[in-house]
Amino acid sequence: MMLVGTDSALEQLSLLLAHDANDVRFIGITGMVGVGKTTLAKLAYDKIVHHFEVHCIRENVREVSVTERTLVRLQKQLLCAILKENIENVRDQQWGINYTKKCLCNKKVLLVLDDVDQINQIQVLAGKKDWFGMGSRIIIITRNERLLVEHDIILCHNVEVLNDAEALELFSLHALRQDRPEEDFLELSKHFLDYARGLPLVLKTLGSSLYARGQDAWNRVRDNLRKIPKNKTCIGIFLFNSTKMYYFFDTHS
Repeated sequence: MMLVGTDSALEQLSLLLAHDANDVRFIGITGMVGVGKTTLAKLAYDKIVHHFEVHCIRENVREVSVTERTLVRLQKQLLCAILKENIENVRDQQWGINYTKKCLCNKKVLLVLDDVDQINQIQVLAGKKDWFGMGSRIIIITRNERLLVEHDIILCHNVEVLNDAEALELFSLHALRQDRPEEDFLELSKHFLDYARGLPLVLKTLGSSLYARGQDAWNRVRDNLRKIPKNKTCIGIFLFNSTKMYYFFDTHS
């Protein structure tokens, strides 16, 4: 995995997690789309997971919630992943809440809820500190910092975009498989950096789509990017299919 600019952020998040402290902590990770919130959380998770009795990363909370009338399916999936057993008898959300508390209140738990966008997702899936045993760590990843405030989560890390040097290195690693472009590609690279605005997802995806392509292809992509309205926030999915190029936009930061 090509990781750039994560060391400082990981150190800061590790201080908030303080895995050896014998309390229960909820920690929020915030930041705009494509900035690397999930990547950072997974790095922190892998670093400390061996200290916990049970553990789970529950991804795509928002996506699953959109298609479901209640959060019962997510409750089942969460319990199955944590307890390593098949949980089928969750009749409703309240039953799921009670069962979660009963099963986890004496266990040291490491839980990550990724892409949370509604307060009830935290309330139903993670609840309060007394749901978990001492030493537990609950990480909530969200674009909406207000949700953390509403749930009284005061420990929070905001993931920042990459600086210019980090952005150039990450883009070059994916586009050229080296940490800095050669002179022929340096000026061209700067156009893509201006467009990406330090967002790792844009830099990685755009860089990968340019890998092993010549300057003519790079120039065509640059010219196409110039056609995109400046008020668009693009998360930078660029896929080549013959001569076609596709863009997927997220206009919400």
